[in-house]
Amino acid sequence: MAKQYGIVVKSAPNGVTNSTAEQAIALMLAVARKNTPVSCSIKQRSLEKKVFEGIDLEGKTIGIIGCGRIGQKVAEKARALGMNVVGYDSSLDFVREQFPDSTINYVSKDEVLRGADVVSLHTGGESARY
Repeated sequence: MAKQYGIVVKSAPNGVTNSTAEQAIALMLAVARKNTPVSCSIKQRSLEKKVFEGIDLEGKTIGIIGCGRIGQKVAEKARALGMNVVGYDSSLDFVREQFPDSTINYVSKDEVLRGADVVSLHTGGESARY
C-alpha cells in the first residue's frame, strides 16, 4: 500500500532494531513535550506558557501495530517510561512463538486504535497486511 503513494519500504533485519526503537520513543517524547513549538518560542524570545504545556506519558497507553523485533523493543522502552502497552499483529501466532516473554497485551487493531493515547507503527515490508 505504501508503494502506491510513492513511499519506499525497506527491510533491514537485525540491523537497527534498538536505534529504530529509540528513535520512535524520542519522537513520541518530542511530540508529548511539544519540543518544536517550545524551541521556536524560545528562539523568538516569546515565552508563551501555553506552548510549554505538554503531556506526561507515564500512565498513558501506547498502541503498537506490528509487534516484531522493533515493536517488542519499543514496548520494553515504553514500559520503562511507565506506559501501558497494547499491541496488534496480523501474524500473532508467529509473534507469540518468537517472543514468548513479551509483556505486550495483544488486542484487536480496532482496540489499539480506540484505546491508545499514542500509536507506533512497526510493520514489515510489502507483504505486511496492516
